[in-house]
Amino acid sequence: MTEEYKRYTIKDLLNAFKEAGYPVSKSWIIRQEQKGNLIIPHSVSNFKKTRGNRAIGSIRELSMTQIQKIVKEFSPGGSGFYDYTKTI
Repeated sequence: MTEEYKRYTIKDLLNAFKEAGYPVSKSWIIRQEQKGNLIIPHSVSNFKKTRGNRAIGSIRELSMTQIQKIVKEFSPGGSGFYDYTKTI
């Protein structure tokens, strides 16, 4: 599978933030999604099972380009907003 078509998850996004020197948590990413500051693509066929109080949801699927853009936008000096539909 080529780099262009490989899909990454929220774990890879967390690692990219860590490598850039901005360690964030998974809950921070989810809060940004809930606030509407971060709109990222979700799988239409791959769903997580509900555990505890969490609602069922789909797995996030990102490209490496999207991950790089998200880290740039949420770094100091960035806009603090990312919507994947506006970059297509």
